[in-house]
Amino acid sequence: MLLMSAFIVPESIAQAKPPASRHPDQTTPEAALIRQKMVLLESYLKSDAIAEADASNDDAARSLLADARRLLREAADAFAARRLEEAGKLIDLAIRHTATATAKVNRKRSGTNVEQSSRRYAKYRAQISNLLNRFDEIVLPSSAVSEKERTRRSVKSAFAHAETLTRSERYEEANAILVGAYRTVAQAIAKHTKGQVVVSALDFDSPQEEFEYERRRNETYTLLVRKFLVEKERFPRGLRRLVDQKFSNSQKLATDAERHAGAKEFAKAIDVMERSTSQLIWVLQAGGVPIAN
Repeated sequence: MLLMSAFIVPESIAQAKPPASRHPDQTTPEAALIRQKMVLLESYLKSDAIAEADASNDDAARSLLADARRLLREAADAFAARRLEEAGKLIDLAIRHTATATAKVNRKRSGTNVEQSSRRYAKYRAQISNLLNRFDEIVLPSSAVSEKERTRRSVKSAFAHAETLTRSERYEEANAILVGAYRTVAQAIAKHTKGQVVVSALDFDSPQEEFEYERRRNETYTLLVRKFLVEKERFPRGLRRLVDQKFSNSQKLATDAERHAGAKEFAKAIDVMERSTSQLIWVLQAGGVPIAN
C-alpha cells in the first residue's frame, strides 16, 4: 500500500477518488503516487509548522501558502476528472510552493540572531579542530592511515560547505553541517577507544539554547522526511509499515520534548528531541538517503 497509514485521507481528497467504473488510468502507479502526494500535502498544510508560517509577518511566505492551497484544490479537481498529467504538475508545484514558504520563514527566524549564530559557528569550528587533533593522537599512524585521511577529508569538505553558507549569513545551516562533522570525528574516536565516552562536546550557552538547536534540527529533518515520503514511490515489501511507525513515533517524541521544554525540563527535552530526530534519520537511511546519525 502506498498511502501512509499514519494519515487519514482528508475529505477533499477522498472526493477525488475514481468512479466505480475504474478508469484504467486511475489504477496506475502514477495515479497512486499523485493521490499520495495530495494526501500528504493536505495533512502537512494543517500542521503547526504551516500555522506558524501563516501567522508570520512574511507576506511572500503567506502568499506562497495561499497559492499552494489553491494548487492543491486544482490538482484534486484534475485528478477527479482523470487528467493525471495536469494533476501531477499541479501537486508538484504546490509542494514546491509549500517548501519555499517554510524555508523563507525559517531563514527569517534564524536571521534575527545572526551575530549569536556567527559566534557559535566560530566556536564549533574550534572545537571540531581540537577534537580532530585528539583523533590524530589516539589513532596510531600505522594502524589506520586511510581512516585518518577519510576523516580529515570529510571534515575539510564540511568546513568548506559551511564556509560557503556563511557568506550568505546562513549560519544556522552552517552550524548544522558542523555538528555533523563533529559527530563524524566523535564516532571515529569512540571506535578506537572501545566505546568510551568522548569528553569533548559542542558547547552551548545554556540548556535552553541547546534545546532550541535540537528543535531546529528536528524541524529540518521532519521537512526532509515529509518531502522524501511524498517523492518516494515505494519502499521494499514489509518496510513501509515500519517506516510509518518510525515517523509517527518521531512526531510523538517531538511533542513530548516540547512538553518538557515548556516545564523548563531542558535536559529531558533535549534527550527526547534527539530520540525523535534519530527516528527521522532512520527513515531517510531506510530509503537509501546517505545521511549520518
